[in-house]
Amino acid sequence: MYGVAPALLIDCARQIHDWGLGAARCDFDIDDFSKALGAPISESIPVLQAMLADGVFTIAEGVPDRYVASQKLGQLALAKISPGISRAEAENLLAQVVEKASEINARSDSYDHRVTCLVVFGSYLTDKPHLGDLDIGAALDELPGRGDRREGEAIDAWLRRCEAARSRAARALRLRQPKKISVHEWDEVMRLQTPYELVFGALPDR
Repeated sequence: MYGVAPALLIDCARQIHDWGLGAARCDFDIDDFSKALGAPISESIPVLQAMLADGVFTIAEGVPDRYVASQKLGQLALAKISPGISRAEAENLLAQVVEKASEINARSDSYDHRVTCLVVFGSYLTDKPHLGDLDIGAALDELPGRGDRREGEAIDAWLRRCEAARSRAARALRLRQPKKISVHEWDEVMRLQTPYELVFGALPDR
């Protein structure tokens, strides 16, 4: 459903629907939408555009960067589905992610980064028995010297190598289950300004 777990999308729709209760008009922007969706702005934009094209939202009159919900949004907010994973499964996955973080930090021969912090956020922090997925925020620090440009290495090749090394650590934290575990960069969690709970390491200095 628009590339998002149905449970998360419906929860987002309910939040936006509630904003407009008792109001003659309630418009919102991409920042508001990304917070309701619980995703970074970069991931929220294509979802918003798809929903806009489908008539779930319309552009606010005279304000091109703000949007207004249509009747379709109300229908989506009232939809009932089977959520993605149970809380018990989420708790088990979280324990495995924390274990994987310790493994990454112990294997400097295989990873160019260490995990300094893991937080969990989103629906995991509620009392819901079922979750759309498990949202993890991760802070990764590059090991000294690993990101240095090699002699004769082209700039684009150097940048690709550094990005690939960082992505390798993030992918490992997803435990090869991207449909159940979402790993977000630490700065994305900060931009969301969403509540979180520390589960590994120490919070980075702000």
